[in-house]
Amino acid sequence: MKKSYKICLLSISTISVILIASEYLLLSSNNILLQKAYGILHDIQRSSGIAPEDAEHCSEALFTKDAKDLPVPDNTSDDQVLEYLNNGCDAFKSRYRFVTQQGSKEEEEFPVAFSILLHKLPHQFAMMLSAIYSPHNIYCIHVDAKVKGPTFQAFEEMAQCFPNVFLTKHREYIVYASFARLKADMNCMEDLMVENKDWKYLVNLCGQDFPLRTNLELVRQLKALNGYNVIPGCDVSNDATLARTRFVHRAGNFTNPEGVTEVRMLPTKQKHPPPPFNMTIRKNLAYNFYTREFLYWVLHESKEAASLLEWSKDTYSPDEHYWLMTNMLPGAPGGKSDVISWWSPVTYINWISVKRNTCKGFVRHNICVFSLRDLYDVRRRHETFANKFDVTYDVMAPRCLRYWLDERRLGRNSERNPQRKPSMPSWIKQMT
Repeated sequence: MKKSYKICLLSISTISVILIASEYLLLSSNNILLQKAYGILHDIQRSSGIAPEDAEHCSEALFTKDAKDLPVPDNTSDDQVLEYLNNGCDAFKSRYRFVTQQGSKEEEEFPVAFSILLHKLPHQFAMMLSAIYSPHNIYCIHVDAKVKGPTFQAFEEMAQCFPNVFLTKHREYIVYASFARLKADMNCMEDLMVENKDWKYLVNLCGQDFPLRTNLELVRQLKALNGYNVIPGCDVSNDATLARTRFVHRAGNFTNPEGVTEVRMLPTKQKHPPPPFNMTIRKNLAYNFYTREFLYWVLHESKEAASLLEWSKDTYSPDEHYWLMTNMLPGAPGGKSDVISWWSPVTYINWISVKRNTCKGFVRHNICVFSLRDLYDVRRRHETFANKFDVTYDVMAPRCLRYWLDERRLGRNSERNPQRKPSMPSWIKQMT
């Protein structure tokens, strides 16, 4: 039987004190013991800026399988974000809870580079950046060339608040599934090579991602890879996927199932030539872990990689074949020509087309947009990041994940929320 507790909130001047009985809650449905309620609520409120009335909802969503909370939309405008920035960088960093002090020696000795593609919602990006930020890392932001006005200005001014955050020099006009999506990442990769010569690995993300690991846990995950890239994928055999490269694709108007017309890459009747150097066509995920040496080789040294890049320009979604195909080339630093696997510790995406997958948020482009009620499943994933989040639908999902991360970063409640160990594929274990 669940015990009930009475929460008394006493106001003394501007200080709120939460008095809660400090016993464990036993969840009869799945025998999960929650830590003392006082510790949970205090840490959430202190480290993640969550109001006392919301703290209990976060606790329930993170550790209860059948949480009932409804989505909480946040419609903070781009102009409001600009107002926060106009109050000064220190005030902005405080509002979004950036951790700017030096981290551990282990983190300092293993800087990580990030390529982040954005096209909307500076407010959500500020939440994400504050959750992944470390002064030891370096962050390149690519903002879609279509983005103008206060949205672009907010991204630009945000970057100016940090010595290790910058906008890429060359912006691409991104069409869904076009070559520009791949080129945008590559622009950031080129800039990161120049801006900082110390980073070890690069992680590419988009503005709707959110971390599931602290920066220290990310560093340990990358170190455990022992210099290998992680680019999950598979051989291509079905006609639908092969059609992506069998026919030339061009940008054109497309009406989606909601009746909205948008520009997408559409197939023509023109046959596409086979890939250069007799390469085998593969399919990979868009979000990966890349070593610095591999990216330098791809960008500056490999003739095969350069030829494949040129060949890919009029294919469909080339970012979903280019990286695995180059990773499997002979001589690719950190590559494995004899290993193909879908296993990934990078980004968790809940594809609704996969059997048994369920979504308690809503579905966009066949992908679950997470709500607070999805967090019980999300927090148990082995990946380092998750996608998708949308604060205009439910801001509490990323806010509660931020609490969960801060709790580990600060070493709180280690029995309930222990440090996460690296997640390793069998083929890397065999090599180490």
